[in-house]
Formats: sequence, structure tokens, C-alpha cells
Amino acid sequence: MSQLAIKKIVKPIVFFDGECILCNRGVQFIIKRDATSASTANKIEFCRVQSMTGKNLLEKYGKTQQEVLDRFVILDTNDKIYSASTAALRLAKYLPFPYPLLYGFIIVPPFIRNAIYDFVATNRYGWFGKYETCMMYRKDLMQRFVDQEEIDQSSKNKGAPSFE
Repeated sequence: MSQLAIKKIVKPIVFFDGECILCNRGVQFIIKRDATSASTANKIEFCRVQSMTGKNLLEKYGKTQQEVLDRFVILDTNDKIYSASTAALRLAKYLPFPYPLLYGFIIVPPFIRNAIYDFVATNRYGWFGKYETCMMYRKDLMQRFVDQEEIDQSSKNKGAPSFE
């Protein structure tokens, strides 16, 4: 298990479905924006739900891999797990302006926010598709992934899509 699991969380960790095209596009979106401002650069880390590191970290916080495949999860620096629309809104606070303004939607009741979230999540594979294997990332981005050792080991799989 990653040593991160026993340390205090200093950067939020986004757990994502490594086979979901929409989820990987979301990771790419975050990486691009997280790198645009010196004050916010590299504040966010990532972990594939399918990895053993992801499984172990999620279990430590009382979540299963299946729960996270169904709903986006962020482990925030306050050592708490947030999911679905609340996770997305908390994540927006770490991105450069104007994205933190989206956090204002936290006042919308969760049952409304999550109904919209769940509709998209339920249909994401049908609308955007699914990779057969988890996506591979450029070497310069790998330090952002808490499961980077597992990604390195699986990089020998040919045909894995890559983020350039």
C-alpha cells in the first residue's frame, strides 16, 4: 500500500474511473487548469479506482471501489471523503479563477445537485464510451498520480490510450 495512506493528506486526491472516457477527460481538464497558475499549480493529485492503491485508500475511508465507480470521489485535505456533486464543487475551489465561483452552487440542496450528477454518471459510458484499459499518462504528469507505481507496471500493456 502507498505510504500516502498513513500520512496526512496535504493535497486533495481525485479518485476516478480509469476506463471511463468522460472521467479521463475530466482529469485532463483538471491537470491543464491546475498547471496554469503559480498559486494553484499541482495542488491536486489523482488515483485510479481500479488500482490497488486506490482500493486500499478507499477502504481506509470506508468506501468501496464500486461506490466510487458509481460516484466521483475526492479525498480532501481535511481528511474527509466527498462524493458526487459535492466532490465536484469542492474540487472547483482548488482550480484557478473563475472555477472557485462554482462552489457557490453548494447552496443548492444535494438531492437536486446529485439528481443531475447521477443522470450524467449513469449515462456516461453510453454517451462518451469506455476504454478497454486504463489510460496512460505522460511521464511528466506521473508524479500527480498516487498510484504511479502501478501505472508504470501496466504501461507495458500495448494499446492503452495515452494523454499527450
